[in-house]
Amino acid sequence: RRLSYCTGEADGRRRSATFGRLTAACGEYYGPTSDGIAIPGRSRKTVVDNPIESSFMKKSTAVVIGCGAIAREHLGALQEIKDVEVLAVCDLSPTRAEAMAERFGIARWHTDYEHVLDQVRPDLVHITTPPSSHYPIARNCLGRKLNVLCEKPITLDYGQFTELKRLAEENGCILIENQNLRYHSSIVRIQDLLKAGRFGDIIDVQIFFALNLVGTGSPYTDPNASHFGLALRGGVIGDFLPH
Repeated sequence: RRLSYCTGEADGRRRSATFGRLTAACGEYYGPTSDGIAIPGRSRKTVVDNPIESSFMKKSTAVVIGCGAIAREHLGALQEIKDVEVLAVCDLSPTRAEAMAERFGIARWHTDYEHVLDQVRPDLVHITTPPSSHYPIARNCLGRKLNVLCEKPITLDYGQFTELKRLAEENGCILIENQNLRYHSSIVRIQDLLKAGRFGDIIDVQIFFALNLVGTGSPYTDPNASHFGLALRGGVIGDFLPH
């Protein structure tokens, strides 16, 4: 049995990862390996033994915490997978949580994710909240021995990340930071060319990420609702650097 999931689009196709024996195709894996050792930065070919696969007769389950724009990508992808059931969505805004549940046909919504996790035990928790809340929510989930897929940046500082990594190792949980762009076909093609020696010695790499931050409808210039990225260290740039 598997729980396949992905976040966002790559090449017009949904990119998925497999739970059970896990192939971390959507991000960096920071949980226990089959020999009990966590190795940060394992590639998407990393295979991890997981007890989830033993109960393959039932659907895999998920809870999504945070009902903003990126949550729609997660839920849209999960909706396309027939053997996955989203048990609940959570958001501090009851209006947003209820609307998201109605849009995706999810039976349960709540404003308190801890209350939901007291009632159900999903195979995977998707954390799609603003970055400042990633650490406390992920710490809570890992403390409950729940597997976590967290949006980027996974934490605001390295010390918080090492604590989450330690918890994942100790509790035998899967902790993944979503890095879907790492497996875009363009990136994979460049990596293949590098491995084949087609580029020779690389002495400089330049990466450009283009985004209209001040155009009409930009969430970064909404006078009525300050975007969370503006409060990050580095502002909006800090929000997009992990991409």
